[in-house]
Amino acid sequence: MLLSVLVLAALLPGCVVAYDPAAPARFGIGEQSPMRLVAPPGPPSPLGADVPAVDPPPAPAHAAPRPAAQAPRPGAATIPGSPAGEQLAWLVAALGGEGDLRRVERRLSASFRERSSASDVRTTIEQWRRDVLGSGRVVLEEVSPEAERELSARVRSLATGRATLLRVSVDEAGLIRSLWLAPAVESTLASASSWAELDTHLAGLPGRAALAAYELIEPTPDGLRPLRHVHAFSPGLSMAIGAGGARLYVLAAAAQMVTSGEANWDGMITVQDSLKSLPPGRMQLLREGVEVTLAEVVDALCALGDHTAFDHLLERVGRRRAEDAARRFGGEGTRNIPFLSTMEAFRLKLTTDPDLAARYLTADETERRNLLAPGGPVEQAPIAPEAAAQWKSPRLVAEVGWFATATACCAMAAELRRVEQVPGMETLGRSLRKAQRDEIDGRTWRSAACLDGAEPGVFSATWLLQREDGRWFVMSLAWNNPGAALDAGRAGELSAAALRLLAREP
Repeated sequence: MLLSVLVLAALLPGCVVAYDPAAPARFGIGEQSPMRLVAPPGPPSPLGADVPAVDPPPAPAHAAPRPAAQAPRPGAATIPGSPAGEQLAWLVAALGGEGDLRRVERRLSASFRERSSASDVRTTIEQWRRDVLGSGRVVLEEVSPEAERELSARVRSLATGRATLLRVSVDEAGLIRSLWLAPAVESTLASASSWAELDTHLAGLPGRAALAAYELIEPTPDGLRPLRHVHAFSPGLSMAIGAGGARLYVLAAAAQMVTSGEANWDGMITVQDSLKSLPPGRMQLLREGVEVTLAEVVDALCALGDHTAFDHLLERVGRRRAEDAARRFGGEGTRNIPFLSTMEAFRLKLTTDPDLAARYLTADETERRNLLAPGGPVEQAPIAPEAAAQWKSPRLVAEVGWFATATACCAMAAELRRVEQVPGMETLGRSLRKAQRDEIDGRTWRSAACLDGAEPGVFSATWLLQREDGRWFVMSLAWNNPGAALDAGRAGELSAAALRLLAREP
């Protein structure tokens, strides 16, 4: 099982330590990353402190010598001779196959190493180089300063022609404080000038797509927040939304428990081996019996898309409450019953048992619940490493997983906005803002949260946004293709185009 976990770390979307070429998520680690992976104030959380070390402990940051930078091959841009430039030069060289990855820990600040190991960085660079850059040389096309100790850049692979955006920031000692990689968006969608034009792109996608966007109107005296229709494309289609999208259901159920007094943010949740799932996240690395607070689990779920946090939170709220949320917001009770944990979904899709998925799909509700019972066939289903490595194409996209319409996802996002304003629910709001995507422009959106999900054949993203003029919006986009893996870059382009149009909404 451990081997399959390590293999799947490279395949599953949203992981902060491994890039998935089939997913629209990006990689970002460190104190200033776009994912804002900053530990909450107070005592250290086991989620950030009780992770087994992979590399030998590096020397203290103040004593670590800075290795000499290795210059990348000449391109259309040059890197400044600053501490940030030195680290950027090393990263560009590493992506081009010419940088030294053996002593990465010497380049990382103490705050960075608290959240990710040198092994994480090596693995991500190696996978990005292989899967995005085709293991070829790269050309540096653009470099620009972001802050005094921060640089961004764009490199292009000579093997694949694909471009990658980079961002590196350093601390006072010149050690890496944050590191960020993302595929560059290059498409005619950048010039989409109307919703109708975007609809044309959505209609031309392989498979099917759905989009819904609404403005949140001032709440009524009874607390309801009406939605003003902005735009929709097939908003009533039932779409697979992936584990990342299914966070909407679990968070809505957890919020209901807290507001009703059945749970509180400081309540403890005990880590159980039986509830550990596959990456992304870090909670699966904690020892059984370690206790974390409900607030920490929700934070990990939002910030990291942590699958083990998902499964522990689902256990805390219960399947029935998650199923009630599905009925309440989307009428998708039938397709989401029983409501699956992430590990249950992975086992059904990836198990070496050829009959298990067929048995599950032909079973009625009672039989399905029996199959999912502790110690039952699903929990005991083996996942072979080779099956995980081969998960490059869609598996049971329309049959196994979590489902919602674009309208339902918007309704759940609106509900989370309502609940986060209830006294005592500020923790939920802070966690939600740690769920981000690259396409969000901080100059346009004063506040933003995005819960996205992906697996081969599935992409979904639901946004809760406050524009610079103070108006609030919710939007959801989904794309499914049971017949082939999705183009991750295309999914990002569609998202960026929809956000630009929403930003211009009068």
